[in-house]
Amino acid sequence: EYALAYNADTQTLHFGSETPEALVFIANVFDANGRKVCTFRADETCSVAELPKGVYIVSWNFGNKVRSAKFIK
Repeated sequence: EYALAYNADTQTLHFGSETPEALVFIANVFDANGRKVCTFRADETCSVAELPKGVYIVSWNFGNKVRSAKFIK
């Protein structure tokens, strides 16, 4: 399994897993208006420091399922 985390102190998103080699998918970050504002590989860290404060959705496809999570910056 894996988990998505948002670190408000460093303003970064990242996926964590006990098996990091399983993190072989792409994630997209969308703003509240549905515009894609960032794309990153699951085995990388994504900085959202330059994005304005607001609500964002992270979406990814894993195991033939589309998944998403919301975070507030």
